[in-house]
Amino acid sequence: MDPILLLFAIGFVIPVGIVAMFVRQKKKTRARIKAIEAKGWRTNRLKNGFRVDGDSDGIPWTLTLKTSNKRNNSGRRAVTIWEAPAEPIDEVVLFGPKLPPIMTQLNFGGSLVQMALKFLLGDDAEDLVNIQEINGVGSDEFQRQFTVLATTQASAEALIVPNLEKQMFVAKAHFGEPLIVLRWRDRIQVRLQKGTWEIDQMEALIGVGIEAAENAGYGS
Repeated sequence: MDPILLLFAIGFVIPVGIVAMFVRQKKKTRARIKAIEAKGWRTNRLKNGFRVDGDSDGIPWTLTLKTSNKRNNSGRRAVTIWEAPAEPIDEVVLFGPKLPPIMTQLNFGGSLVQMALKFLLGDDAEDLVNIQEINGVGSDEFQRQFTVLATTQASAEALIVPNLEKQMFVAKAHFGEPLIVLRWRDRIQVRLQKGTWEIDQMEALIGVGIEAAENAGYGS
């Protein structure tokens, strides 16, 4: 082929391909929004993601997908966060993937640790000052797969009951990784360290959140 014609062909094909890709992505996004709204949930587009508001078993919740311009090996970084109000208490509970002993022995009130936590969690980091690893909470299998950190043993035991354990195992099977659950002083938060808009995965995440919210005293 004549080099000039080849150049024109490439100059035509590449823009068309990019446009087609954006059109497919837009259709896919519309289909996902339609499926979400069919559940009775409300969607809102954010600057760097989406927000979904819903109500399950009388518990109002928010699910937010946030993306970052920074990239990792799999593409743009993303996090999915589910949140709902909870009965106010003076305790904090956190559980998630099994951590190495050196991590659980950290002084969470130390200046360097607090600096790192504030970068990740904002002002909420101050509530983690007095947490420590809690052993013996949950089934043997749960203890093998998850680390529990809390301000007191009693607060961890009140939150982590068999039904919540079951939901955590279901969610791990969906996502291929454990969720992180935080029982803050006035709300429940469930975090997935990647983005998801698949309905079945969203329902798995919401299931964990609702169970945790009910255990945290919402509506009681």
